[in-house]
Amino acid sequence: MTQIRQVQLSNFRGFKHHTVSLETVSVLVGQNNAGKSTFIDALRLLAVASRRVPSAQFQSPPDWLRGIAVGRGYKVGFETVDFDFANTHHNYDRDTPSKLQLVCSNRARLTLWLGPEPGDNFTQISTPSGGVIQTRAEAQNIDLCPILVMPPVGQFRPHETAIAKDRIREYMFGRLASQHFRNQLFEMVPEYRAWKARLEETWPSVKVESLDLGGGKNNRELTLILREGPFASEAAWVGSGLQAWMQILWFICRADKGSLVVLDEPDVYLHADLQRKIAKLVLAGGFRQAAIATHSTEIISDVEPSSITVIRKRERSSWRPSKKSELQKVVDSLGSRHNVQLSKLASARKVTLYEGEDQKFLAEFALKLSSDSYSRFASIPWFDIKGVDNNQTAIGAGKALHISTEGQIPVFLIIDRDFRTTPSIEKIKKMCEDNHLILHCWSRKEIENYFVDARPIHRIISAKKPHVLISDVETLIKESSEDLVESTIAVIVDQWHLLNRKEPASKAGKEGKRIFDDLCAGRPLEHVVSGKRLLGEISKRSKANWNVSFGAMTICRAMHESEFDDEFSVLARKLIG
Repeated sequence: MTQIRQVQLSNFRGFKHHTVSLETVSVLVGQNNAGKSTFIDALRLLAVASRRVPSAQFQSPPDWLRGIAVGRGYKVGFETVDFDFANTHHNYDRDTPSKLQLVCSNRARLTLWLGPEPGDNFTQISTPSGGVIQTRAEAQNIDLCPILVMPPVGQFRPHETAIAKDRIREYMFGRLASQHFRNQLFEMVPEYRAWKARLEETWPSVKVESLDLGGGKNNRELTLILREGPFASEAAWVGSGLQAWMQILWFICRADKGSLVVLDEPDVYLHADLQRKIAKLVLAGGFRQAAIATHSTEIISDVEPSSITVIRKRERSSWRPSKKSELQKVVDSLGSRHNVQLSKLASARKVTLYEGEDQKFLAEFALKLSSDSYSRFASIPWFDIKGVDNNQTAIGAGKALHISTEGQIPVFLIIDRDFRTTPSIEKIKKMCEDNHLILHCWSRKEIENYFVDARPIHRIISAKKPHVLISDVETLIKESSEDLVESTIAVIVDQWHLLNRKEPASKAGKEGKRIFDDLCAGRPLEHVVSGKRLLGEISKRSKANWNVSFGAMTICRAMHESEFDDEFSVLARKLIG
């Protein structure tokens, strides 16, 4: 399914040239005046330009794009968007058009230019091959991920009159959406029922008593009655926090699942408990993509560091913290004294220790299980102990948490099997039991070995080279595995000799070969050799043969849930319950 991979901004307000990369889930953060709000404004404009495709009137470019835009496009009306077009260009450079561009995963592009005068705009759509769409019919065959930006949160009208359906749709995502809130609920019955259930679930003291049409002038007034305990009130008279929460939930409930949904600082009016629920609700919505712009450390703490996108308008591109220490620096830069890992520990009541990068792969698997599974997995604090030979780190954590919490916080330790013998693994198990650690040792050499699977690799390659057969990929895996046998035995020999220095080299060679044969007994060779090295070799040969390369994460993301080994499901149940 096509996603939006990048949004490029040129000569647009505070951005001279800037690229924001988006993932399936992106939490957009930055200091004040970093450009988050401007980026959301850009998405609002691009969303309208994308939605206008079915009614677009294609025409030649205007004079102010002479020499810049080639091919036909269309003009867009932005009447429902609260945006000052008189202040569009970076550093008041009106001689150069502002340019906003979506780059999709299928290589299709949508480009919006904003000209020197407030009403000047022009949109073009490019095909994955780079050609410019010339007609409305052609445009409707291009898969552009739709964008839905949550309208600004506002106070409800004390008196709201029923309006025509076409006007309701017109204002649905615009600046006046809150002024027609009851109209939207009244006309969209299935979505209203889902919203009512979600509101009562997430704000348990509130019940939706009625939504009625009648009364007021000409009996055309809509009323939404809420009950909290013995007290009933019309929606316009409840607190601003509850009004904001109702609008956030309504956007989530009515937004199309096949869209990129965007929430701009939804945490502003909300208590910390509700802020923590926002990311979970968006993930549970099952949207094609989601982006949340926020200052909330509660929201930031509830997602993976890889989901955080830091925007700084004076830089060429946004960036993602790859380490927890970098994430903590981002939180600190927002003016918070909030410790992300301690906050997660207090909430999740468990902690996980890894000896490598397993956490990011398990996060991808959890997302494939369900949005709720991902949310619960992401809430678990974790630490990299840099190899199981650093076992004092794991032992110290296990002991400290067991003593300080009287055994109430379990500590999980996830390790590679590597080339360990069965007695060696049993020794590690005993160490963990003695120090209150819950051990999971992968049955294959390391987690990357689980991605040596011809099915997803074939899908990745055949997407660009349709003539490649799955049998070709299976042969590639077999040959690459066999070529690593000699070097794998050499590594095992070296490891054995380090542990048995007094033994002669000839015995080390024999023992290394014996251990390798034991590891291979009843198991495919690709489960025993180094998964990292094997994937590197497979990718290298694929690049040479078909000009297609990939890494472990690319394969992980391409895998279907059913293609993951059952060991992933077993571990997931241990971690998230």
